[in-house]
Amino acid sequence: MKKRKLLFCFCILLAMLMMLLPADCLAEPENEDNNDSSAELEEELKRLASETDFSSWQAYFDELKASDTAMSEYASVGEFIEYLALGEASIDTGDGIGLIKNLFLPKLRAALAELVTVIALSLLSGLCGIALGDDSGTKQVLMLIISGVSILALVAYFTSIAAEAVNTVSRIGNFCSLAAPVLLGLMTALGCAGTVKVMSPMLVLLSNSILVVLGKIVLPLLIAGGVVVAVNALSDKLKLSRTVKLIQNTVKWLLGLVTTVYIAATSIGGIAAGAADGVSIRTAKYAIDKLIPAVGGMVGSAVDAVIGGGIVLKNAAGVTAILILAGISLGPVLKLFAGMTALRISAAIAEPFSDNRITQLLDGTADIVSYLFAAVCAACSLLLISIMIIIATGNTLIG
Repeated sequence: MKKRKLLFCFCILLAMLMMLLPADCLAEPENEDNNDSSAELEEELKRLASETDFSSWQAYFDELKASDTAMSEYASVGEFIEYLALGEASIDTGDGIGLIKNLFLPKLRAALAELVTVIALSLLSGLCGIALGDDSGTKQVLMLIISGVSILALVAYFTSIAAEAVNTVSRIGNFCSLAAPVLLGLMTALGCAGTVKVMSPMLVLLSNSILVVLGKIVLPLLIAGGVVVAVNALSDKLKLSRTVKLIQNTVKWLLGLVTTVYIAATSIGGIAAGAADGVSIRTAKYAIDKLIPAVGGMVGSAVDAVIGGGIVLKNAAGVTAILILAGISLGPVLKLFAGMTALRISAAIAEPFSDNRITQLLDGTADIVSYLFAAVCAACSLLLISIMIIIATGNTLIG
Protein backbone atom coordinates (compact mmCIF):
# COMPACT_ATOMS: atom_id res chain seq x y z
CA MET A 1 0.00 0.00 0.00
CA LYS A 2 2.84 2.35 0.89
CA LYS A 3 4.63 1.46 -2.37
CA ARG A 4 1.53 2.39 -4.35
CA LYS A 5 1.30 5.73 -2.56
CA LEU A 6 4.97 6.41 -3.18
CA LEU A 7 4.59 5.46 -6.84
CA PHE A 8 1.57 7.72 -7.19
CA CYS A 9 3.40 10.67 -5.61
CA PHE A 10 6.44 10.03 -7.82
CA CYS A 11 4.24 10.10 -10.95
CA ILE A 12 2.68 13.40 -9.92
CA LEU A 13 6.11 14.91 -9.20
CA LEU A 14 7.42 13.69 -12.56
CA ALA A 15 4.46 15.18 -14.39
CA MET A 16 5.02 18.56 -12.67
CA LEU A 17 8.71 18.51 -13.62
CA MET A 18 7.83 17.78 -17.23
CA MET A 19 5.52 20.78 -17.28
CA LEU A 20 8.45 23.00 -16.24
CA LEU A 21 10.73 21.75 -19.01
CA PRO A 22 11.16 24.14 -21.98
CA ALA A 23 9.15 23.19 -25.03
CA ASP A 24 10.08 23.80 -28.63
CA CYS A 25 7.77 26.26 -30.34
CA LEU A 26 7.32 26.63 -34.04
CA ALA A 27 6.41 30.11 -35.21
CA GLU A 28 3.58 30.25 -37.62
CA PRO A 29 4.82 31.37 -41.00
CA GLU A 30 3.87 34.89 -42.04
CA ASN A 31 0.35 34.93 -43.27
CA GLU A 32 0.28 36.17 -46.83
CA ASP A 33 -3.45 36.77 -46.55
CA ASN A 34 -2.81 39.51 -43.96
CA ASN A 35 -0.35 41.23 -46.30
CA ASP A 36 -2.84 40.98 -49.14
CA SER A 37 -5.58 42.45 -46.94
CA SER A 38 -3.35 45.38 -45.95
CA ALA A 39 -2.47 46.03 -49.57
CA GLU A 40 -6.15 45.92 -50.56
CA LEU A 41 -7.03 48.29 -47.73
CA GLU A 42 -4.33 50.78 -48.75
CA GLU A 43 -5.32 50.55 -52.41
CA GLU A 44 -8.98 51.10 -51.58
CA LEU A 45 -8.11 54.06 -49.35
CA LYS A 46 -6.11 55.72 -52.14
CA ARG A 47 -8.94 55.11 -54.59
CA LEU A 48 -11.50 56.71 -52.28
CA ALA A 49 -9.19 59.64 -51.57
CA SER A 50 -8.70 60.30 -55.29
CA GLU A 51 -12.46 60.16 -55.90
CA THR A 52 -13.38 62.50 -53.02
CA ASP A 53 -13.34 66.22 -53.72
CA PHE A 54 -11.77 68.18 -50.86
CA SER A 55 -11.05 71.29 -52.93
CA SER A 56 -13.69 73.36 -51.11
CA TRP A 57 -11.56 73.09 -47.95
CA GLN A 58 -8.39 74.35 -49.66
CA ALA A 59 -8.69 78.04 -48.73
CA TYR A 60 -9.07 77.20 -45.04
CA PHE A 61 -6.23 74.66 -45.25
CA ASP A 62 -3.94 77.31 -46.77
CA GLU A 63 -4.61 79.54 -43.75
CA LEU A 64 -3.82 76.62 -41.46
CA LYS A 65 -0.54 76.00 -43.31
CA ALA A 66 0.42 79.65 -42.86
CA SER A 67 0.14 79.27 -39.08
CA ASP A 68 1.71 75.77 -38.87
CA THR A 69 4.98 75.25 -40.73
CA ALA A 70 4.76 71.46 -40.28
CA MET A 71 1.89 71.38 -42.79
CA SER A 72 3.59 73.52 -45.41
CA GLU A 73 5.02 70.44 -47.14
CA TYR A 74 1.54 69.35 -48.27
CA ALA A 75 0.38 71.05 -51.45
CA SER A 76 -3.32 70.35 -51.04
CA VAL A 77 -5.75 69.39 -48.31
CA GLY A 78 -6.53 66.15 -50.17
CA GLU A 79 -2.87 65.18 -50.08
CA PHE A 80 -2.66 65.88 -46.35
CA ILE A 81 -5.79 63.80 -45.65
CA GLU A 82 -4.45 60.88 -47.69
CA TYR A 83 -1.07 60.94 -45.90
CA LEU A 84 -2.84 61.27 -42.56
CA ALA A 85 -5.02 58.26 -43.37
CA LEU A 86 -1.95 56.23 -44.35
CA GLY A 87 -0.23 57.16 -41.07
CA GLU A 88 2.51 59.11 -42.83
CA ALA A 89 1.54 62.58 -41.59
CA SER A 90 2.22 63.70 -38.05
CA ILE A 91 0.30 66.33 -36.11
CA ASP A 92 2.20 68.38 -33.54
CA THR A 93 -0.39 69.86 -31.20
CA GLY A 94 2.25 71.41 -28.95
CA ASP A 95 1.95 71.84 -25.19
CA GLY A 96 -0.30 74.00 -23.09
CA ILE A 97 2.54 76.19 -21.81
CA GLY A 98 3.72 76.90 -25.35
CA LEU A 99 0.16 77.76 -26.38
CA ILE A 100 -0.15 80.25 -23.54
CA LYS A 101 3.28 81.74 -24.20
CA ASN A 102 3.07 82.03 -27.98
CA LEU A 103 -0.61 82.80 -28.53
CA PHE A 104 -2.37 84.06 -25.41
CA LEU A 105 0.23 86.31 -23.80
CA PRO A 106 0.89 88.40 -26.96
CA LYS A 107 -2.86 88.95 -27.33
CA LEU A 108 -3.13 89.93 -23.66
CA ARG A 109 -0.28 92.43 -24.02
CA ALA A 110 -1.90 93.90 -27.15
CA ALA A 111 -5.25 94.24 -25.34
CA LEU A 112 -3.64 95.99 -22.36
CA ALA A 113 -1.79 98.30 -24.75
CA GLU A 114 -5.09 99.34 -26.34
CA LEU A 115 -6.58 100.00 -22.90
CA VAL A 116 -3.67 102.14 -21.67
CA THR A 117 -5.56 105.29 -22.65
CA VAL A 118 -8.55 104.31 -20.52
CA ILE A 119 -6.32 103.44 -17.56
CA ALA A 120 -4.48 106.75 -17.87
CA LEU A 121 -7.75 108.69 -18.03
CA SER A 122 -9.02 106.86 -14.96
CA LEU A 123 -5.91 107.89 -13.02
CA LEU A 124 -6.34 111.46 -14.31
CA SER A 125 -9.91 111.50 -13.05
CA GLY A 126 -8.68 110.48 -9.61
CA LEU A 127 -6.10 113.25 -9.53
CA CYS A 128 -8.68 115.80 -10.65
CA GLY A 129 -11.02 114.66 -7.92
CA ILE A 130 -8.34 115.17 -5.29
CA ALA A 131 -7.25 118.55 -6.66
CA LEU A 132 -10.67 120.11 -7.26
CA GLY A 133 -12.56 118.87 -4.19
CA ASP A 134 -16.07 117.49 -3.92
CA ASP A 135 -18.39 120.41 -4.63
CA SER A 136 -16.70 122.02 -7.59
CA GLY A 137 -18.71 122.55 -10.77
CA THR A 138 -15.46 122.50 -12.71
CA LYS A 139 -14.82 119.02 -11.37
CA GLN A 140 -18.15 117.76 -12.66
CA VAL A 141 -17.55 119.17 -16.14
CA LEU A 142 -14.02 117.78 -16.21
CA MET A 143 -15.16 114.36 -15.02
CA LEU A 144 -17.82 114.30 -17.72
CA ILE A 145 -15.22 115.10 -20.38
CA ILE A 146 -12.82 112.45 -19.09
CA SER A 147 -15.62 109.87 -18.93
CA GLY A 148 -16.70 110.75 -22.48
CA VAL A 149 -13.17 110.32 -23.86
CA SER A 150 -12.82 107.04 -21.95
CA ILE A 151 -16.09 105.80 -23.43
CA LEU A 152 -14.96 106.69 -26.96
CA ALA A 153 -11.66 104.83 -26.49
CA LEU A 154 -13.40 101.80 -25.00
CA VAL A 155 -16.13 101.73 -27.65
CA ALA A 156 -13.46 101.67 -30.35
CA TYR A 157 -11.80 98.67 -28.70
CA PHE A 158 -15.11 96.92 -28.11
CA THR A 159 -16.10 97.43 -31.75
CA SER A 160 -12.95 95.66 -32.96
CA ILE A 161 -13.55 92.71 -30.62
CA ALA A 162 -17.22 92.44 -31.57
CA ALA A 163 -16.36 92.50 -35.28
CA GLU A 164 -13.90 89.65 -34.67
CA ALA A 165 -16.61 87.60 -32.98
CA VAL A 166 -19.14 88.20 -35.78
CA ASN A 167 -16.58 87.30 -38.46
CA THR A 168 -15.58 84.11 -36.64
CA VAL A 169 -19.14 82.83 -36.27
CA SER A 170 -19.76 83.60 -39.95
CA ARG A 171 -16.64 81.68 -41.00
CA ILE A 172 -17.58 78.71 -38.81
CA GLY A 173 -20.98 78.62 -40.53
CA ASN A 174 -19.38 78.79 -43.98
CA PHE A 175 -16.98 75.97 -43.18
CA CYS A 176 -19.82 73.88 -41.75
CA SER A 177 -21.71 74.18 -45.04
CA LEU A 178 -18.56 73.05 -46.90
CA ALA A 179 -17.54 70.24 -44.54
CA ALA A 180 -20.97 68.61 -44.19
CA PRO A 181 -21.35 67.32 -47.80
CA VAL A 182 -17.86 65.80 -47.82
CA LEU A 183 -18.13 64.04 -44.45
CA LEU A 184 -21.68 62.83 -45.10
CA GLY A 185 -20.61 61.58 -48.54
CA LEU A 186 -17.92 59.46 -46.91
CA MET A 187 -20.50 58.16 -44.44
CA THR A 188 -22.77 57.21 -47.35
CA ALA A 189 -19.88 55.33 -48.99
CA LEU A 190 -19.64 53.24 -45.82
CA GLY A 191 -23.31 52.33 -46.01
CA CYS A 192 -24.27 54.35 -42.91
CA ALA A 193 -27.52 55.59 -44.41
CA GLY A 194 -29.26 55.87 -41.05
CA THR A 195 -26.56 58.11 -39.59
CA VAL A 196 -26.53 60.27 -42.72
CA LYS A 197 -30.32 60.59 -42.48
CA VAL A 198 -29.94 61.89 -38.91
CA MET A 199 -26.82 64.04 -39.30
CA SER A 200 -27.67 65.67 -42.63
CA PRO A 201 -30.66 67.72 -41.39
CA MET A 202 -28.83 68.47 -38.14
CA LEU A 203 -25.80 69.91 -39.97
CA VAL A 204 -28.10 71.86 -42.29
CA LEU A 205 -29.91 73.17 -39.21
CA LEU A 206 -26.57 74.10 -37.66
CA SER A 207 -25.19 75.98 -40.67
CA ASN A 208 -28.42 77.58 -41.92
CA SER A 209 -30.29 78.27 -38.69
CA ILE A 210 -28.39 78.00 -35.43
CA LEU A 211 -25.21 79.74 -36.53
CA VAL A 212 -27.31 82.33 -38.35
CA VAL A 213 -29.22 82.98 -35.12
CA LEU A 214 -25.92 83.39 -33.28
CA GLY A 215 -24.52 85.70 -35.92
CA LYS A 216 -27.62 87.73 -36.73
CA ILE A 217 -29.44 87.89 -33.38
CA VAL A 218 -27.23 86.99 -30.41
CA LEU A 219 -24.10 88.91 -31.43
CA PRO A 220 -25.96 92.10 -32.51
CA LEU A 221 -27.88 91.90 -29.24
CA LEU A 222 -24.57 91.83 -27.36
CA ILE A 223 -23.23 94.74 -29.41
CA ALA A 224 -26.35 96.70 -28.47
CA GLY A 225 -25.70 95.68 -24.87
CA GLY A 226 -22.21 97.19 -25.11
CA VAL A 227 -23.72 100.48 -26.30
CA VAL A 228 -26.24 100.44 -23.46
CA VAL A 229 -23.41 99.84 -20.97
CA ALA A 230 -21.58 102.91 -22.32
CA VAL A 231 -24.68 105.12 -22.10
CA ASN A 232 -25.45 103.84 -18.60
CA ALA A 233 -21.92 104.69 -17.44
CA LEU A 234 -21.99 108.16 -18.98
CA SER A 235 -25.20 109.38 -17.39
CA ASP A 236 -26.06 109.41 -13.71
CA LYS A 237 -29.70 110.23 -14.31
CA LEU A 238 -30.48 107.74 -17.06
CA LYS A 239 -30.57 104.29 -15.42
CA LEU A 240 -30.16 101.37 -17.84
CA SER A 241 -28.69 98.68 -15.63
CA ARG A 242 -31.90 96.61 -15.83
CA THR A 243 -31.78 96.79 -19.62
CA VAL A 244 -28.21 95.47 -19.59
CA LYS A 245 -29.24 92.65 -17.28
CA LEU A 246 -32.20 91.80 -19.54
CA ILE A 247 -29.91 91.55 -22.58
CA GLN A 248 -27.43 89.35 -20.70
CA ASN A 249 -30.13 87.00 -19.41
CA THR A 250 -31.70 86.73 -22.86
CA VAL A 251 -28.37 85.79 -24.43
CA LYS A 252 -27.65 83.33 -21.64
CA TRP A 253 -30.96 81.51 -22.10
CA LEU A 254 -30.67 81.50 -25.90
CA LEU A 255 -27.18 80.01 -25.81
CA GLY A 256 -28.14 77.42 -23.19
CA LEU A 257 -31.32 76.37 -24.96
CA VAL A 258 -29.77 76.12 -28.43
CA THR A 259 -26.68 74.19 -27.35
CA THR A 260 -28.56 71.79 -25.05
CA VAL A 261 -31.23 70.88 -27.61
CA TYR A 262 -28.79 70.51 -30.49
CA ILE A 263 -26.25 68.43 -28.55
CA ALA A 264 -28.94 66.16 -27.11
CA ALA A 265 -30.67 65.59 -30.47
CA THR A 266 -27.41 65.04 -32.37
CA SER A 267 -25.82 62.75 -29.81
CA ILE A 268 -28.86 60.54 -29.17
CA GLY A 269 -29.85 60.37 -32.84
CA GLY A 270 -26.29 59.74 -34.02
CA ILE A 271 -25.62 56.96 -31.53
CA ALA A 272 -28.93 55.20 -32.23
CA ALA A 273 -28.55 55.48 -36.01
CA GLY A 274 -24.93 54.31 -35.83
CA ALA A 275 -25.94 51.18 -33.93
CA ALA A 276 -28.68 50.41 -36.48
CA ASP A 277 -26.23 50.90 -39.37
CA GLY A 278 -23.77 48.52 -37.72
CA VAL A 279 -26.41 45.79 -37.45
CA SER A 280 -27.52 46.29 -41.07
CA ILE A 281 -24.02 46.10 -42.52
CA ARG A 282 -23.03 43.09 -40.42
CA THR A 283 -26.21 41.31 -41.53
CA ALA A 284 -25.43 42.03 -45.18
CA LYS A 285 -21.86 40.76 -44.81
CA TYR A 286 -23.10 37.56 -43.12
CA ALA A 287 -25.60 36.99 -45.92
CA ILE A 288 -22.90 37.43 -48.57
CA ASP A 289 -20.52 35.10 -46.77
CA LYS A 290 -23.05 32.31 -46.18
CA LEU A 291 -25.44 32.50 -49.13
CA ILE A 292 -23.00 32.89 -52.03
CA PRO A 293 -21.30 29.54 -52.62
CA ALA A 294 -17.52 29.29 -52.96
CA VAL A 295 -16.78 33.00 -53.41
CA GLY A 296 -18.77 34.40 -50.49
CA GLY A 297 -15.68 34.68 -48.29
CA MET A 298 -13.73 36.50 -51.00
CA VAL A 299 -16.56 38.94 -51.57
CA GLY A 300 -16.82 39.51 -47.81
CA SER A 301 -13.08 40.30 -47.66
CA ALA A 302 -13.49 42.79 -50.50
CA VAL A 303 -16.38 44.43 -48.63
CA ASP A 304 -14.17 44.66 -45.52
CA ALA A 305 -11.46 46.36 -47.59
CA VAL A 306 -13.92 48.91 -48.97
CA ILE A 307 -15.41 49.62 -45.53
CA GLY A 308 -11.98 49.74 -43.87
CA GLY A 309 -10.61 52.20 -46.40
CA GLY A 310 -13.72 54.35 -46.06
CA ILE A 311 -13.48 54.36 -42.26
CA VAL A 312 -9.82 55.40 -42.24
CA LEU A 313 -10.41 58.12 -44.84
CA LYS A 314 -13.51 59.39 -43.00
CA ASN A 315 -11.60 59.65 -39.74
CA ALA A 316 -8.66 61.42 -41.40
CA ALA A 317 -11.04 63.88 -43.06
CA GLY A 318 -12.79 64.44 -39.70
CA VAL A 319 -9.49 65.12 -37.93
CA THR A 320 -8.53 67.56 -40.70
CA ALA A 321 -11.89 69.31 -40.31
CA ILE A 322 -11.22 69.67 -36.58
CA LEU A 323 -7.78 71.15 -37.30
CA ILE A 324 -9.31 73.65 -39.74
CA LEU A 325 -11.99 74.52 -37.19
CA ALA A 326 -9.25 75.12 -34.62
CA GLY A 327 -7.43 77.32 -37.10
CA ILE A 328 -10.59 79.37 -37.66
CA SER A 329 -11.63 79.79 -34.04
CA LEU A 330 -8.58 79.46 -31.77
CA GLY A 331 -7.10 82.90 -32.50
CA PRO A 332 -10.37 84.85 -32.10
CA VAL A 333 -11.36 82.88 -28.99
CA LEU A 334 -8.02 83.68 -27.36
CA LYS A 335 -8.36 87.31 -28.42
CA LEU A 336 -11.78 87.55 -26.79
CA PHE A 337 -10.53 85.88 -23.62
CA ALA A 338 -7.48 88.17 -23.56
CA GLY A 339 -9.75 91.20 -24.04
CA MET A 340 -12.01 90.10 -21.20
CA THR A 341 -8.97 89.54 -18.94
CA ALA A 342 -7.46 92.90 -19.89
CA LEU A 343 -10.72 94.69 -19.09
CA ARG A 344 -10.88 93.02 -15.67
CA ILE A 345 -7.25 93.98 -14.97
CA SER A 346 -7.89 97.57 -16.08
CA ALA A 347 -10.95 97.81 -13.82
CA ALA A 348 -8.91 96.51 -10.87
CA ILE A 349 -6.15 99.06 -11.53
CA ALA A 350 -8.57 101.95 -12.00
CA GLU A 351 -10.88 101.25 -9.07
CA PRO A 352 -8.84 102.83 -6.22
CA PHE A 353 -8.27 106.12 -8.06
CA SER A 354 -10.79 106.71 -10.83
CA ASP A 355 -14.31 108.02 -11.07
CA ASN A 356 -16.92 105.32 -10.44
CA ARG A 357 -18.33 105.70 -13.96
CA ILE A 358 -15.10 104.55 -15.61
CA THR A 359 -14.85 101.50 -13.37
CA GLN A 360 -18.48 100.66 -14.03
CA LEU A 361 -17.85 101.02 -17.77
CA LEU A 362 -14.86 98.66 -17.70
CA ASP A 363 -16.75 96.05 -15.65
CA GLY A 364 -19.85 96.21 -17.84
CA THR A 365 -17.82 95.92 -21.05
CA ALA A 366 -15.95 92.93 -19.62
CA ASP A 367 -19.28 91.22 -18.93
CA ILE A 368 -20.46 91.79 -22.51
CA VAL A 369 -17.15 90.50 -23.92
CA SER A 370 -17.52 87.37 -21.76
CA TYR A 371 -20.86 86.68 -23.49
CA LEU A 372 -19.24 87.26 -26.89
CA PHE A 373 -16.62 84.70 -25.86
CA ALA A 374 -19.35 82.24 -24.85
CA ALA A 375 -21.23 82.71 -28.14
CA VAL A 376 -18.14 82.00 -30.27
CA CYS A 377 -17.25 78.98 -28.12
CA ALA A 378 -20.82 77.68 -28.49
CA ALA A 379 -20.66 77.95 -32.30
CA CYS A 380 -17.31 76.17 -32.36
CA SER A 381 -18.45 73.47 -29.93
CA LEU A 382 -21.61 72.60 -31.88
CA LEU A 383 -19.67 71.94 -35.09
CA LEU A 384 -16.93 70.12 -33.17
CA ILE A 385 -19.43 67.75 -31.55
CA SER A 386 -21.04 67.03 -34.93
CA ILE A 387 -17.67 66.16 -36.48
CA MET A 388 -16.72 63.94 -33.54
CA ILE A 389 -19.99 62.02 -33.85
CA ILE A 390 -19.24 61.43 -37.52
CA ILE A 391 -15.74 60.26 -36.67
CA ALA A 392 -17.00 57.89 -33.97
CA THR A 393 -19.74 56.39 -36.18
CA GLY A 394 -18.92 53.28 -38.21
CA ASN A 395 -15.57 52.45 -36.59
CA THR A 396 -16.81 49.00 -35.51
CA LEU A 397 -18.27 47.90 -38.82
CA ILE A 398 -15.38 45.52 -39.53
CA GLY A 399 -15.16 42.38 -37.50
